[in-house]
Amino acid sequence: MTSLNLKILSFCLIQVVCERADVLASACAISRAFPIYNGKSDKRGDQLVEVEFILVEKDATPLNEEEATCLNAMCEGVRLAQEIVDMPTNFMHTDGFLDVSKC
Repeated sequence: MTSLNLKILSFCLIQVVCERADVLASACAISRAFPIYNGKSDKRGDQLVEVEFILVEKDATPLNEEEATCLNAMCEGVRLAQEIVDMPTNFMHTDGFLDVSKC
């Protein structure tokens, strides 16, 4: 008999209607809503979150690949900082912090 370890994968689509000047702030705010660290006993599976920015400016060009890559990196940085701050000290002690910083 073979046992499988399956994670529950949920999908979330978020559409943001804003001006180009507000894209970075909106992306960072959305990333805070999906923390990496969860100390609750009823842990959820992985979540796939897709964010679509609809720019309302006249003659607005869509975000290019470089801008999207930059936004993804920024969101991961915000989530990592949130994880470090949210973790209790019995998990995020000096050695734990060094382990996270090496990754």
